[in-house]
Amino acid sequence: LKPSHFQAIAAVVKNSTALETLDLTDTQIDEAGVEKIAEGLRANSSIKRIFFSQNGITEKGAAAIAAALTPPANQRLPSTTSPRRRQSQDPRAVATPYKSTLKRLYLRGCSLSPQSVEALFNMLAVNTHLIELDLAGSPFPVAQIKTLGNALALNTNLHELDIDYPD
Repeated sequence: LKPSHFQAIAAVVKNSTALETLDLTDTQIDEAGVEKIAEGLRANSSIKRIFFSQNGITEKGAAAIAAALTPPANQRLPSTTSPRRRQSQDPRAVATPYKSTLKRLYLRGCSLSPQSVEALFNMLAVNTHLIELDLAGSPFPVAQIKTLGNALALNTNLHELDIDYPD
């Protein structure tokens, strides 16, 4: 697909009230496309599953996905809001009203950088809708296990997490 396709898809995502699954597996989506889709996802309340699998998602793209799935402090459950987290909220996250109820996010085989994985782990601490996250194939340092552990201590809704990485 071309960049113009992703821009059109992003408009559909932002405005659709019926679309429940979006499969962008192996579409060679570029950074700008991921950012546009993420912005639309933030405003969408119908999409429950999105597949970005087998794409080269950049740090900026992963950060856009994490920001899109991070609710503003005033929409979080009390147990997931802390002053430190409020201050670190991505300023891009407030540009589009937050409506996302995404349940499943698939990033399998995207070879995310450790920084991208960190951004997604931090999002898990405050996102109460996501029940499945697939990051298989993305390496991350052992030190990030602490970030994951902290996030999962706050998020009791995530039921499936795939972080398989072949040695």
